[in-house]
Amino acid sequence: SKWEPVLVDFGLARPPRTENVTSEFVLVGTNGHWAPELLANPGAHFEYTPATDLHALGHLFYQALTGRAPYRADSSGGLMAAVLEQEPPPPSSVVTTLPRVLDAPALRLLAKRPEDRTPSALAFAEELADILANIPSRAPAHEVAAAVDRLRAAAEGRAADPSTRD
Repeated sequence: SKWEPVLVDFGLARPPRTENVTSEFVLVGTNGHWAPELLANPGAHFEYTPATDLHALGHLFYQALTGRAPYRADSSGGLMAAVLEQEPPPPSSVVTTLPRVLDAPALRLLAKRPEDRTPSALAFAEELADILANIPSRAPAHEVAAAVDRLRAAAEGRAADPSTRD
């Protein structure tokens, strides 16, 4: 039986336009995964958007590619400043064996301005599928295709085709 990673984080989940129970000026979320717009406007009145989630996805994608966080600091305050002010190094400069073609989608998800990020998880999945289709892989092609199909299905909010699973 194969192990398949699953990412779940319901820590901040709430239906749109519902009352937020978090106090004013309380920063919620995982250290370093904060979007710059959250740090610039913390508190109970911050409006989470898909772009906020895409930034968090960018953090996870960067970490999956490089084995380290995109922003580094010795304190929470330093980490906040890094998220707001620093550009992370391209993933291929951290892990020199990574194809440089993965740098642009990773860094786009981590863009400081929400409007500069990939427009949706589906657009990211499609871009990644295109990239993966052109990168020689040690994994059999059907496994890579199945993984991309699962990512695309998750982005579209539907179940993946069961015939693509092992």
